[in-house]
Amino acid sequence: MLVYGDQVRIADPRQVLAGLRHGLQTLDTVGPPVERHSRLASLFISAGELAQGLADAASAGQGGDGPSAEEDAAIALVMALASATLDSWRALGEETVAPAVEKVALRDALTCVEGLPLPAEVELKTAEGYAFYALYPEAYAEAALQLPSCGEHRVIGIRSIGSGLAAVVAATLGAGRPTTVRPVGHPFQRRLQLTSRLETSLKASAKSRFIVVDEGPGLSGSSFGAVADALEGLGAAPPRITFLPGHGGELGSKASEAHRARWATAERPCVSFDTLVLRAEAPGHRLQSWFADLTGGEDASLIEVSGGAWRAHRYAEEAAWPASNTHQERRKFLLRGPAGTWLLKFVGLGAAGERAFAQAQALAGAGFAPQASALRYGFLAQPWLADTRPLQLRPEDRHAFVRRLGDYLGWRAEHLPAPDRAGASLTTLLEMARVNVAESLGGAAARSPALAEALWTSATPLRRVWTDNRLHAHEWLEQGEGGWLKADGVDHAAAHDLIGAQDIAWDLAAARSEFELEVSEAALLLAIVRERAEVDPDLVALLEPIYLAFQLGVYTLAAEAHGAWPQERVRLQRMGAAYRRRLSRRLFE
Repeated sequence: MLVYGDQVRIADPRQVLAGLRHGLQTLDTVGPPVERHSRLASLFISAGELAQGLADAASAGQGGDGPSAEEDAAIALVMALASATLDSWRALGEETVAPAVEKVALRDALTCVEGLPLPAEVELKTAEGYAFYALYPEAYAEAALQLPSCGEHRVIGIRSIGSGLAAVVAATLGAGRPTTVRPVGHPFQRRLQLTSRLETSLKASAKSRFIVVDEGPGLSGSSFGAVADALEGLGAAPPRITFLPGHGGELGSKASEAHRARWATAERPCVSFDTLVLRAEAPGHRLQSWFADLTGGEDASLIEVSGGAWRAHRYAEEAAWPASNTHQERRKFLLRGPAGTWLLKFVGLGAAGERAFAQAQALAGAGFAPQASALRYGFLAQPWLADTRPLQLRPEDRHAFVRRLGDYLGWRAEHLPAPDRAGASLTTLLEMARVNVAESLGGAAARSPALAEALWTSATPLRRVWTDNRLHAHEWLEQGEGGWLKADGVDHAAAHDLIGAQDIAWDLAAARSEFELEVSEAALLLAIVRERAEVDPDLVALLEPIYLAFQLGVYTLAAEAHGAWPQERVRLQRMGAAYRRRLSRRLFE
């Protein structure tokens, strides 16, 4: 099944540098200390993405990973921002005034990068840990402090996110400028492709302590394994190779036996988000303290509702719970204080969180979503609407709900434009659908006329918007008589999947499926949206089986991953079977 994909965007390095310079100039205008820290960390993340893009471009030009003037200068800038971010974090914990950022040094580092012959465009890949999984750079600093201080350290970051994380580790240990690499090849059998210059440099450091930094490991841990394989091949003894991962677990089910054996004995300190923030010794590092102005005090109670636990607070009976892909859910908490109860949801560090907050504010201002009260270092705060209830769509309410749904999608199409490359192409969507259909329904179904490539030639050009991408019934709340709110519509078009931002036709196709709209209801929905945006009805029809095939893949993979949770697995399998039936009807009708 095809479901997941990298979020990639094309950027002009000089525009990124201009944004960094502007961010430094305006840093002192930010209000509460945690917001200032968040802004500084955002600059660090942006610089890390630029370093990754420049390193990838240099690697492509020289046939493998190796030193380049562009990456060296960018990494120097990242290290300077990493040091400033860590200083700010310590001050936040001590609840003291953050030290002044050494702007002269940072401006000099910026000027150094600007003075190089930079490419006109680079590919920047979203660092998944920062964007989706509440992975905080400060956690890597704390993990690095657990390492022995003796001897020389050689830090190696695995791109993408490793460009910044390696700088954090190097800054913490006082080590030299880190090296970054990008393993290549099959996802479960990665290997390094190094220039002779980098091989020579690594051989010369064979007696150093190598610290390999990345998020993960995932299903195979082959990226960590590829770096260790290369280092051992260049003369490094296994005990001299330390891993700094994003979690303390073992390698996934696709790991090789050799990598699994190495991982089991390797030194690999890890500091989790729970340790860094939820159980922080310093009050200023605790999540509750970031929102004390909203709750009325730092002693507010924090209740985790991640991993589907939110359902216990919305549904009277467990039998009514919707399926939840608990592994992919973002971290969420209820924060209860004298001034009320708030829902805190992780929406991303850096630009990802800022974009989500802006969308949340816009949706709330238009009356389609709960109020967006604050964004504090990756977490969005919204009031917990205890007087609402999950959607119970009665026959007499369907017409009014379809009108509300049409207003909502029309508003998104009108007000939330997205870049042209912010989502999967029609070709990619069609390939995904064929793979998922063939695996679930067989090769004959994958050759259905509904998935014929010739049909796409008549489709109008896509007008990409930040689509909702999650129109399931359980995502809606009823408020009073005839009032409906979209509980969560801010970040699904920037999720860790291959869909991304699409034409509003994608959401129309989703609505037709999720609410099993009658012909007249679908026509009404389309008409309402077309009052505010251009929509090609043929594109809606073409996308409907693609949408169903994607959802089938989502729930099939989720069910396979929930073997240890039989009740959740059954819910997920039930959803997958429903999409399979709808897809089969759509392909053979």
